Amino acid sequence: MEFDPRNAAIAEQTVRAAGLSGVEVRVGDAALTDRTGKAR
Repeated sequence: MEFDPRNAAIAEQTVRAAGLSGVEVRVGDAALTDRTGKAR
């Protein structure tokens, strides 16, 4: 969870480049618990 869309875009690129299929980058305020979905 990243609040800044620019940082999220960089994180998404990094995740893809590393081939991490189980990682999801989300844009939003992590302090709002309804944004994170179910923890795994």
